[in-house]
Amino acid sequence: MLFSEKEIMDKLSNFPGWTIESKALMKQFHVKDFVTALRLVNSAGEIAEELNHHPDVLIHGWNNVKFMISTHDAGGITSKDFELIQRIEKLKI
Repeated sequence: MLFSEKEIMDKLSNFPGWTIESKALMKQFHVKDFVTALRLVNSAGEIAEELNHHPDVLIHGWNNVKFMISTHDAGGITSKDFELIQRIEKLKI
């Protein structure tokens, strides 16, 4: 079930740095080096596989990782997206 814009904004208040952009939840992480960026992507990838819910990921520069998360088959943002960002936020990278 898709969340309304108000529901999304209410839920995002619990996740600093995450925004909504083009029907997706988005956050850019700035980490200390390229190896840490890879570690973040790989750790998030393991979670995504476990949840069977895969984000769009971009590594740019050498230490920036951008996640874009939405439920593509639903056409927007669902509880699956918030479960994934919650798990990503708990990563100790």
